[in-house]
Amino acid sequence: MNICPINFYTYKKPVIKKTNPSFSSYNDKVFRDGKLAYRNHTELLRNDLAWNGFMDYVNEKYGGAKEVNVVNHACSAGYESWSLMMMLMKTQGENFKKFMPIKARDLDKNAIEFAKKGAMEICGDEYIDAQIQCGKVLKDNFEIKKRPRGNGIDVSNEYLMTCKTDLGKNIEFKQANIFDDKDLISKENTILFCRNFWPYLEGKKASELAFFLAQNMKPSSTLVIGEYDYAYVVDKLLERTGFKKTNIEYVYEAPGKPAIDKPVDFNMQRLELYAY
Repeated sequence: MNICPINFYTYKKPVIKKTNPSFSSYNDKVFRDGKLAYRNHTELLRNDLAWNGFMDYVNEKYGGAKEVNVVNHACSAGYESWSLMMMLMKTQGENFKKFMPIKARDLDKNAIEFAKKGAMEICGDEYIDAQIQCGKVLKDNFEIKKRPRGNGIDVSNEYLMTCKTDLGKNIEFKQANIFDDKDLISKENTILFCRNFWPYLEGKKASELAFFLAQNMKPSSTLVIGEYDYAYVVDKLLERTGFKKTNIEYVYEAPGKPAIDKPVDFNMQRLELYAY
């Protein structure tokens, strides 16, 4: 997951204050003008998405497609892109190649440079989840070492997961603004991961993003958001813009026609049932 800056159109390089991971592997805070602009937090196989159910959905919807355009905007340090690739390898076999490369994009240059290294610091729960979910794919392609605690290594990042094959060629990491990626997002059969950052855009910018996606995504395309977005009723914003719920939570079909409404100052209010 990555949290994108509030000032989405006029992006200026923020002052980045590094922090030690507090509850997972990659966790940075980015400040602008002395205020928190966004957080960078990402996990391997983040459990707010029903990965197996989503893979079933992908297979049903795109099983007959020759190529599928997979885009992971706000990819942060790349953990979600690696998660997605491993799950596609597990469920699609040789057909996973039609989903490649995954186009992983983020505004944060530091996060992208970290992602390009192909090494992920993970906690024990992430390691166990990866073993359960990805099994042979994990074993054949990654080396995982447990490191002694101390000097910045603790329970949150004591395992180092490194790709030992050439799988990295299947993920294309680049620094980019989603509003500049119209040509990429508007391709047929696009799966767009756009997860867990919408609240940091605030109401008007979030509405502009929903409108932008509705105007440019094809009917054959799929949008995936996250639990953090739901906590701020982004689902209501998407439905208002024409996106259609699927039977997989946080997964939407593109409207199939241009949005009727124009961007509004959407009331981005956190639901109390979410503890963030």
